[in-house]
Amino acid sequence: MERVCPVCGSEEIIEDRVSGEIICGVCGHVLEKIPSQGPEWRAYGYGDRIKRERVGAPLTPLLHDLGFSTKAPKNFAERNSEDKRMIRVLSQIHGLASSMGLPNVVAETAALIYRKVEKLGLLTKNMYRVVPIASLYLAARIHGVPRMVKEFSTFSGINEKSILRCCMKLRLGLRLN
Repeated sequence: MERVCPVCGSEEIIEDRVSGEIICGVCGHVLEKIPSQGPEWRAYGYGDRIKRERVGAPLTPLLHDLGFSTKAPKNFAERNSEDKRMIRVLSQIHGLASSMGLPNVVAETAALIYRKVEKLGLLTKNMYRVVPIASLYLAARIHGVPRMVKEFSTFSGINEKSILRCCMKLRLGLRLN
């Protein structure tokens, strides 16, 4: 659709993004204003821009606090034992998923499976070694990623029987099909 200037009839229409106007190139008549797509504030430096942005990192179940943390503790000892265990298991899930080339959605689902099982109190002390790889296996099955238990066993160093036994306990506890 070609625009025409209502004042002079010219078809030479210019869209000036700097001034935010659509103007006639012959007579200079302003046909309409363009709404600004940028932020409603000005930043004169990187620090100003960071202070005024309203968005942050996306929430992800792969982080122990889902990405809500505002300040990191000075050292690892300031965390309680549940946080330490959560961090360790979630980092194992993330590491195994990336080394196996699994999609991020599989890793996130595995993290959610682990969180649910932990919240329900279904894990015993000896299951913490197997639960990261078992939850990844279940997540891969849920998302239809064709991987065999043998691959998970090879990457993790845990035998297939232990992985399948843990998967069975997770499925029964979470009532998955």
